[in-house]
Amino acid sequence: MHAEEWHLPFPGTDPNSPGTKELQRMVSQATGVVLVTPEYHGSFSSVMKLVIENLGFPSALVGKPVALLGVAAGTIGAIKSLEHLRGVVSHVGGIALPLPISIANVQKVFDREGQTGHPGVVTL
Repeated sequence: MHAEEWHLPFPGTDPNSPGTKELQRMVSQATGVVLVTPEYHGSFSSVMKLVIENLGFPSALVGKPVALLGVAAGTIGAIKSLEHLRGVVSHVGGIALPLPISIANVQKVFDREGQTGHPGVVTL
């Protein structure tokens, strides 16, 4: 099952959906997790919140190291969204790693295909 096939339900509506169970399985088996979000109006995306909510209670993030990466169109990057995301990750028991990555001016760093010619950024 691919992420676009998960069809995650709204919180509290169907904790046994196939997408929810697959997401929980993947995160539970992972050594660590990288959460990536664009910044929307000073916070992380609603899709990221939906993913976190579908990780269950207790969360599949409990005790997992979690790296945080944010992208934003502005010059200061995704600082606010990463602050908010760190708080939520810590609240559900994840171990937010101390150095979040924030990519400012994302529209100038990456093209529509996700590639970059920027000397300070490497894509894999």
